[in-house]
Amino acid sequence: MALQSNLQLNPSRDSVNFWLFLPFFRNANSVASFLALRLEVDLHRKMEEKGIGAPWPDLMRDLNEFRAVRMDLEGVPYLIRTDLEGYADDAFGSAGVRVPPRVMRLGESGVVP
Repeated sequence: MALQSNLQLNPSRDSVNFWLFLPFFRNANSVASFLALRLEVDLHRKMEEKGIGAPWPDLMRDLNEFRAVRMDLEGVPYLIRTDLEGYADDAFGSAGVRVPPRVMRLGESGVVP
């Protein structure tokens, strides 16, 4: 297989079994990089299937703008998120992930119940 961009990989044709390469990963950075590449390829493929041609730098910028802030109002903890910008909503939809509600009341321990 010729060297190609990570976005040109065809997951069905160029599938790589992660477990075959596990002995070669010497540290957590290698594993994290491999998994990030795999997620990038999968997300890009799913977005293309839905006809969304988002440039990768723009998509990453839009997802980077997505934030959640913990706030206590009268002793009650809440998690409040920012609006989705640009391609971020498309990325959530393509990945099959529901966008979290704008405001979530957290449980006593400060986690989502």
